[in-house]
Amino acid sequence: MNLGHSNHLIGIAFFLVLLVGISGCSGNEPNIDKGKSNEPMVVMVTKDKLDIEGQLEALKVIRLENREESLIGQIDKIIVSKSGIFVLDIRNTKSLFHFDAEGKFKYKLSDVGTGPSEFYLPFDFSINEADGLVYILDVNQRKLMKFDLKNGNHIGNEPIDFQAKSFSHLMDNLFAFQLDARQFSNDKKEKLLIIYDVASQQTISSFLPEYSTADFLPTRTYFTLNDNEVLFSKSMHDTIYQYSEDKFEPSIILDFQGKNVTDEVKSLDMMEARQSFMEGGIYYHNGSFSKSEDKLLFNWLDDTMEYLGYYNASTQNFYNLSFSEIPIEKAVGVYDNYFVSYANAYDFSVDSEYYLADDDQNPYVLLFKLK
Repeated sequence: MNLGHSNHLIGIAFFLVLLVGISGCSGNEPNIDKGKSNEPMVVMVTKDKLDIEGQLEALKVIRLENREESLIGQIDKIIVSKSGIFVLDIRNTKSLFHFDAEGKFKYKLSDVGTGPSEFYLPFDFSINEADGLVYILDVNQRKLMKFDLKNGNHIGNEPIDFQAKSFSHLMDNLFAFQLDARQFSNDKKEKLLIIYDVASQQTISSFLPEYSTADFLPTRTYFTLNDNEVLFSKSMHDTIYQYSEDKFEPSIILDFQGKNVTDEVKSLDMMEARQSFMEGGIYYHNGSFSKSEDKLLFNWLDDTMEYLGYYNASTQNFYNLSFSEIPIEKAVGVYDNYFVSYANAYDFSVDSEYYLADDDQNPYVLLFKLK
């Protein structure tokens, strides 16, 4: 599967299939309102473009080892940490793969079934470096599974009594869960983000009132680990939240200058909301985002294209990054101040030093810094 290009052009017809099946130019220095220290930063999104090759300060390309047991069908989530590289493939291989920092395969978790150490689908995962644990969320069997970070051995499970869609470990026994909005009526907003104590099996607090319609659009990322920060955002909801002191607070607001998805649209039933998108004029953030120090990357779409937005808080400039040789179309996390992305070998230009025509099975992990 060509992951590097499959999401580059998003047409209305493709959007409608996903909707049913799911789960004006400014100058080069747009008006950026950083706000007060305790207020979220507002980023004014434009369609100005910039070539990413000229902005790369550093680039690491990590080839994931090709072995029969390590072949990945599709990347649904990546976490890069001091323990190595973790890659989740939800539906093709139904596996969580672990590679070291150089891309050498270590183990995979792939036991499908209904036993204590088995899952129906590994729908999301998170890691706890301090305690040496990997967590996998099985939404079908409503359990949070614990595995040893070093060897992948199953340690135990924690039951959950709600329908979750994604999650992240926060600290100790505290986890953040995004509830699946489709289980609720669209008549009113429900709080979809909760902090949950798995030891006491209690919800500590809840955030993000939203209509259930907001879960009909595909979202590449919900929770993002940015070194020591946990960030959260979702499609059709243009606020990025940051976790701090047992709460999630708005950190960044993406302003599409009158083209954001409004509450009026989200409160409509599915068919009427779909009609609003068909008529065009709506821009939306699709959930893929990362922040490294003063730099923010996120994907957003209009009715024809997907863009990789780049905001530098130091220079207060916003651009949409494009490439000719290095296929960076998304950022899905941060490690050691490097943005994390991925691509296939054949996504590189044939003139690139990274291009290998016969190495087209496993994707490459890209770590990069921007000027």
